[in-house]
Amino acid sequence: MVKVVATSISHLERIVEQLSLCGPASTSIVYSKPLERHTITRKLLERAKDPEEEL
Repeated sequence: MVKVVATSISHLERIVEQLSLCGPASTSIVYSKPLERHTITRKLLERAKDPEEEL
């Protein structure tokens, strides 16, 4: 396992590209603070099906 700190998503993509030269690579993003929990409701799922509608 390799842990890295990237300054942006594009920076992370470049790091992963370089690491993948040595073998398969995958990423996990760990946030610095917990995200607020949300209950997934049927209404939210329906809204998610329509990409034009804001969540």
